[in-house]
Amino acid sequence: MKSLIIVICFSVIVIINQSATAVTWTRHSDWDAPDTGSNSSPAFYDFDGDGDTDLLVGMSNGNMWAYKNTGSNINPAWTRYSDWDAPDTGNDSSPAFYDFDADGDTDILAGMSTGRMWAYKNTGSDNDPTWTRYSDWDAPETGSNASPAFYDFDGDGDTDLLVGMSNGNMWAYKNTGSDIDPTWTRHSDWDAPDTGNDSTPAFYDFDADGDTDILAGMSTGNMWAYEACSDYSQTLSVSLSTVLSFNELPSGDGHYIDMTFTNFSGSGNVTVLETNMAYTNSPCKSPLHLRWDIDISAGITNFSCNVSFHYDDADVLGYPESSAYLGIAKYSSSTNTWQWVGGAVNADNNTVTVSGVTSFSTFALFRRIFGDITGDGYVDAADLQRLGDCWHATNSGEFTGGSDARFFNFNKNTDGGSQIIDAADLQVFGDCWHNGIQP
Repeated sequence: MKSLIIVICFSVIVIINQSATAVTWTRHSDWDAPDTGSNSSPAFYDFDGDGDTDLLVGMSNGNMWAYKNTGSNINPAWTRYSDWDAPDTGNDSSPAFYDFDADGDTDILAGMSTGRMWAYKNTGSDNDPTWTRYSDWDAPETGSNASPAFYDFDGDGDTDLLVGMSNGNMWAYKNTGSDIDPTWTRHSDWDAPDTGNDSTPAFYDFDADGDTDILAGMSTGNMWAYEACSDYSQTLSVSLSTVLSFNELPSGDGHYIDMTFTNFSGSGNVTVLETNMAYTNSPCKSPLHLRWDIDISAGITNFSCNVSFHYDDADVLGYPESSAYLGIAKYSSSTNTWQWVGGAVNADNNTVTVSGVTSFSTFALFRRIFGDITGDGYVDAADLQRLGDCWHATNSGEFTGGSDARFFNFNKNTDGGSQIIDAADLQVFGDCWHNGIQP
């Protein structure tokens, strides 16, 4: 299974810098497309086959207007060209192109405000399209403001589907049929993170690693990127007092696990699955965006082991490498909550070690700091709200109590390390805020 990076927006998305590993977004108004009204949703296609891309734009009134590029890719001139217009679908049209019938011209799947996604077969040609309603290719109704994007997740030769929605969810559908006769089957393993409201996904392989990433636009105007990380799984035989290193990571990025069993009964294997952790599964921000699912054979009935989680220097964001700021949390699928476990931090070898583990589940490394928890680029009221959720553990998926129910430190706290966020801390927070300094 592949994880994804997705870019979603409820406005025009333009991929400017196509450098493989370093992306710098520079405002470039020369490439702007015409103003079509609110909730513009663009899709690119070279209708006239002249080597530069043309444009189809979904609009809030349901129209889908075409613009011919009478310039070039590097210097586009967007000229209104109604001959290529697609049908009015109602409200908030969001088109996506795909050649379902492999006849050499593009077809369209259009999302609508109702959540429906209607397909249109091109019974003409690319340069002279005739958009004919073709319900056999329709995708399932998902909720309001459906915004489809195509990608072959499983590499079986037919396209699959990711759909952004008004509630911020991005749901995946596996094509269990074929391109010419698609069957859209809900497949939650490929879902992308919830971004807030009005998700509109677009795919691109930013880091040129062979899997797709995502840029996601939102109703707030933000566009968040998600890097696709290939899952990694390794299975080793359990042995006593031997360090088992699960470190054959494809990325070689310094994130791995060492495990030492101090006792066990029976015989068998232990398996570690590393996978990308979306924010929907880590409400109190994780520095790694990774989780480790650990499973042990049924043949081992009792065990105790020490587990060391290796992190990278970049993960700590310059904060002190100590148990006051870093620790391990364990996920419970039965309660949909994270339980704080803690662990001993060794800054010399970048590890957090949890001793005496007697049961396995999903583990993740978290920072115990208060900063830009929501990831919107600011430390603001939204972060305070999220901090409160984590603190009081009132929401599903948040932290439960235990040895440390107060999960976050406020890294400007005035209480000498008491880890209590109170009016004095908020005053410091306000001072930093008004001086333009992130706490």
